[in-house]
Amino acid sequence: MMHHQTKVVTYQHAYVTVAPELLDAADKALAEGRLSWRVTNKEGRACNGGQAGPLALGEWSRTIAPKCCQAGWHTTTTPHRYRGQRVWLVEGAGARDECGDKTAWERVRPLAEVDPSLCADAQIFIRCAPTLRGADLRNADLKGADLWGADLWGADLRSAKLWSANLSYANLSYANLRRANLRRANLRRANLRGATLRGADLRDATLHDADLRSANLRAVDLRGATGRDDWANLEALGAIR
Repeated sequence: MMHHQTKVVTYQHAYVTVAPELLDAADKALAEGRLSWRVTNKEGRACNGGQAGPLALGEWSRTIAPKCCQAGWHTTTTPHRYRGQRVWLVEGAGARDECGDKTAWERVRPLAEVDPSLCADAQIFIRCAPTLRGADLRNADLKGADLWGADLWGADLRSAKLWSANLSYANLSYANLRRANLRRANLRRANLRGATLRGADLRDATLHDADLRSANLRAVDLRGATGRDDWANLEALGAIR
């Protein structure tokens, strides 16, 4: 939904501020299905396998023949599945190669950067928030999220959908994961010390070297989970195996 009367526009539940001179381009790209998200590191550089440098707002990138996962300017509809610290609303142009939730474009130009304070979509928020410590992520749909090494200390993840998420090395100490869906999640070496996991679904999860000391494991479903040699102790704490 785009409005020429304001600089603030909405796309996939995220509010972004677009410069007036780029609003027409944003409207046209939306109508033609050419709007998408680009995830970068803090410096604006590619950080998911590419080597591209920062792009200035409103300026077109150089032209590259696109081939998904190999060449071109990659954008996505699901920023939470890729690493990075900044999220940009971009328009793509020229040839494109689509594969799943990604599109490789011949060229792109950023129209705006997401302001996390205005972002209502958890899938985008986790990629650009300055911190996730204590974050309110209740009921968030984060299936397949790449949260490797994320600092989620004390975060509220009650009933969050973290199915197949990569939480390896994440700090989930004292997080509230009550009734969260962590089925098939990778929790290798995750810090879950003091976390509340009551009623969480961890079926088929990977728990190698995860720190579960002082965690509330009452009614946690661990059927099919792997990577432990202390299952009896976890069952004694109320887990289901």
